[in-house]
Amino acid sequence: MPYRLMNNKLRLIALCLLPLTLAACPQAQRNAAGSASQQQAENQPAADDGVDGIGSLGGIPIRFSGYITPGPMSYEDTPTIFSPDWENYKSPPRTLKSPIRDFGIEVNLDTGKVFDNRTDSFSDRSEERKIKNSPWASVNFYTTAVLDFLNSYLDDDVRAKPKLPEYTFKKTGEVQYGLEVYEQLEPDSNTGSTNTLFIARDKKGDVSSYIKCSNNNVPNPPCTHKFLSQMSPYAYFSVGYSRYRLKDWQKIEARVQEILAEFADNAKHPERKL
Repeated sequence: MPYRLMNNKLRLIALCLLPLTLAACPQAQRNAAGSASQQQAENQPAADDGVDGIGSLGGIPIRFSGYITPGPMSYEDTPTIFSPDWENYKSPPRTLKSPIRDFGIEVNLDTGKVFDNRTDSFSDRSEERKIKNSPWASVNFYTTAVLDFLNSYLDDDVRAKPKLPEYTFKKTGEVQYGLEVYEQLEPDSNTGSTNTLFIARDKKGDVSSYIKCSNNNVPNPPCTHKFLSQMSPYAYFSVGYSRYRLKDWQKIEARVQEILAEFADNAKHPERKL
């Protein structure tokens, strides 16, 4: 891959150890679609030396600069970092049809700008992460085969668990920023910490946004925010940001949806330099 600040295995390990990065999810079913010109572009490999982000996310052909990712993209055929297959694994040529498992980027919530390793300052970002109400969010893009998994997450959270009461949540009846509020019944037995759930639903009553925020008294209590792509039922996002940014949850979702749409538009223009 063009962008090599570390070898691929170390980059994968670094990506997996990011505090707001989640484990890869089940593989997705795919829907093949597109115009004749799009189908032609799908068969073209990434030719630009500055591009290593190319493939199909939940059936959506996408293309973006590899310089905006903190680590390489994971495809469905990519071995896990501790797999014995990793040592001899050779990545095949990638096209817009290559099924993506997951990848991540970072976004400044104040400006909406995606962090770019070529032009942006790592040291400035590092310092801005430390300040209260940090503007930086880690955005992860995933493929899933389970369409109602957000409902399952909530169902599991509110289910009574006699052996693990600290992980049981109860609906409070309160609404904050347009979100249903669920409080953790008992603190974690090891750390004494608790979380709060914030839930949005669609017109059918299904969970459309699932946000879990820490109640810890730290400069930036973390929130993990999961929601679905508007472009494909087999793609979703997980965004990590400071709880002080929770009030902007709808703006955050809108910006992430826009970014995916931008990646999809790039796929339609293989001549475009990124």
